[in-house]
Amino acid sequence: MYAYWYSKHVDLQRQDEEARSYMDEGEFGSVLIKQLDTCSKNLRMFGNDLGLSPSARTKLAIKIAEEESKSEWD
Repeated sequence: MYAYWYSKHVDLQRQDEEARSYMDEGEFGSVLIKQLDTCSKNLRMFGNDLGLSPSARTKLAIKIAEEESKSEWD
């Protein structure tokens, strides 16, 4: 899912750049901005689930360490 949303985000950024080259900022631009916002939120959510942010990596490391310590003493 992360790869899907990343590819959508890149595609929307490309579309936005193309639209800005020949159009004024208007309704088309605001639709792209809303779609980019949705993609960004989904990327952030899936990235955190995968441990792609410092805080998410810390939480995953703590969880793994707790699981390892429990299995050693059980």
